[in-house]
Amino acid sequence: MPPILETNRLILRPPREEDLEHAYALGSNPEVMRYIRPNGALDLEGTKDELRYRMEFNRRALGYWVVETRDARAFVGWMALRYMEKSTEVEIGFRYGPEHWGKGFATEAGARVLWYGFWELELPEIVAVAMPANGASLRVLEKLGMRLERYGMFYDCYCARLSAERQSFIRKYRHFQL
Repeated sequence: MPPILETNRLILRPPREEDLEHAYALGSNPEVMRYIRPNGALDLEGTKDELRYRMEFNRRALGYWVVETRDARAFVGWMALRYMEKSTEVEIGFRYGPEHWGKGFATEAGARVLWYGFWELELPEIVAVAMPANGASLRVLEKLGMRLERYGMFYDCYCARLSAERQSFIRKYRHFQL
């Protein structure tokens, strides 16, 4: 089970069944899902399946976290540190509700998850993919110190692939205040 992670403004915790309503609101929002799933938003059954998968995944592997605000415990979205499809590479991913866009939450939580992956799990590299049209996610990944490697097909979508290496991340964020 991944640990609870904290930052100045956020708490990242493992998902629970009680998260279904918030997960459905996020996963069924076409604006949120347009850059995540090529075949569109999730219905209620798809959201239940995704939530069950994330809870089961956390029993045996890296981690999925629900991101909440520290002050109000408001559901912000998801962070993930998981194995990339058809690979043993570890990737970071995130999904947030539109009402939380532009507040720096993705960068703040992303830095904490990368720190966990690099410092605590001692992963040598973490990768990410994002559709080229998803400029906001690409900017977040670049702020996190990830560098563009190439473009290609990932998860049945044409995406940019970025990566960060442990040593360069730790050197850059050694004094980062979480």
